[in-house]
Amino acid sequence: MRGASGDGKVLVICDFDGTVSRTDVGNGLFNRFTGRGWQAIDDAYCSGEIGSREAYTRVAAILEGDRDRMLAFVLREAELDRHFPAFRQFCREKALDLIIVSDGLDFYIDAVLRRHNLGDIPVYANRTVFRAAQPPAIEFPWASEDCGRCGTCKRGILRSRRDCYDRIVYVGNGHSDVCPSAEADLVFAKGVLLQTCEERHRSCVPFDNFSEVIEFLNRNPLRFPGAGHQCLRGARASDQIKENSTGR
Repeated sequence: MRGASGDGKVLVICDFDGTVSRTDVGNGLFNRFTGRGWQAIDDAYCSGEIGSREAYTRVAAILEGDRDRMLAFVLREAELDRHFPAFRQFCREKALDLIIVSDGLDFYIDAVLRRHNLGDIPVYANRTVFRAAQPPAIEFPWASEDCGRCGTCKRGILRSRRDCYDRIVYVGNGHSDVCPSAEADLVFAKGVLLQTCEERHRSCVPFDNFSEVIEFLNRNPLRFPGAGHQCLRGARASDQIKENSTGR
């Protein structure tokens, strides 16, 4: 239930891998720094056999490489959505609070954001602990014991902020975004999240990059799709903007 203390405030929650970053940094990292066992772990996660928390526990045991090598790889391979810095500025100008909530690893998210002068954005992610002569350890400061599947419980983070905001906007693309996005007021979706929204007839705005998110919010200021606003297969946020530019 939405609290009465929001005072018109809006929170924007963004996923990182595949959303803020065009590439899935974590997937690339594990492909590079683990052996063949990683693919079986990823298959089990994608099929729903295990959650990300169990997947990370298994991955940590087979990670090979120190912090410097991993960071060099990440900074070479990561591709930030080139429109995301403008979106951060848009949020500032419109007084929208912006956070990144990820089921990825904190060390590479922080490194990529700092490289693009975005290090002041709050990040909630799984914690990586590098240890001498041992594989890194992965800790879960934002896990929930309610179900225990995810390393970072994005739904729990969203719920913990619900009473402070009148509206919550969610931007995501992957498996870990399906659960929390169901409780947001407005969802921008692509990838697995978009497919799931279509299958479950959930309202969402399909998008490809953050320029489309900015354009939609500029043309629809604080107007959130109702139950009749269904995501359209093959559509993009720009298409949805045209439909809704009359304010209907």
